[in-house]
Amino acid sequence: GLDMGARLNVVSPGGVIMRMKVAGIFHCGVPQVDSGTSYANIKKVQVLQNKVDKINQINIRLEDVDSAPAVATSLERKFRYKAESWQEAFQNIFELFVVQNGIMYTTVSVILLVAGFGIYNIISSSVMEKYRDIAILKSMGFSESDVVGIFFFQGVVIGIIGVLAGWACGAALVEVLASVRLSLNKDVPVRMDGFPMFRSIWLYAAGGIMGLLSAAFAAWIPARRAARRHHSVQLAHRG
Repeated sequence: GLDMGARLNVVSPGGVIMRMKVAGIFHCGVPQVDSGTSYANIKKVQVLQNKVDKINQINIRLEDVDSAPAVATSLERKFRYKAESWQEAFQNIFELFVVQNGIMYTTVSVILLVAGFGIYNIISSSVMEKYRDIAILKSMGFSESDVVGIFFFQGVVIGIIGVLAGWACGAALVEVLASVRLSLNKDVPVRMDGFPMFRSIWLYAAGGIMGLLSAAFAAWIPARRAARRHHSVQLAHRG
């Protein structure tokens, strides 16, 4: 509730009282920081804390944020003081990201599994419609493995078409989301023109491999069943 220029009494845990003036108001966009953090002249803070000419924390800003763990380890060895990297300080948040990624990959895997069942239904219907054709092929000398190969190839082709279409749609959706304008609070220091999207060829490769494997497996089962069924019918006729 204080405004610029307001004066207040600041009381330390040790009972030291100091009269101060509000010289500025800052917003970093993090409610926990904005509602409970204040800055003051270091000399006055040392008097309040009864620690004249002493400091209890040093914050170091690095150009390479990923080098923080190595720098923290080096400082600990050199000065024998506790040095904590930002990765270590926010470890609980990163653990939440791990859980979030686990949920995301599980959801994507379930979607691919459902897609695999769709391919299974397509191949099963195709096999049901072509029982007579399969019998003709086997009577012409096609082996069980040949019949399996035909329908397996059909399933793989469906999987390849689906993977290519998925890559194209996924890449287009990423670019569309990345271009969406975000209306953020003016107090938030981060400025973004669109959703922050992570572009990696390995994500596309992983999705493509999982899609092809699910398609191949879904095609192999009905094809194998069809070939075995006609093999059993031929044995029954010979018997």
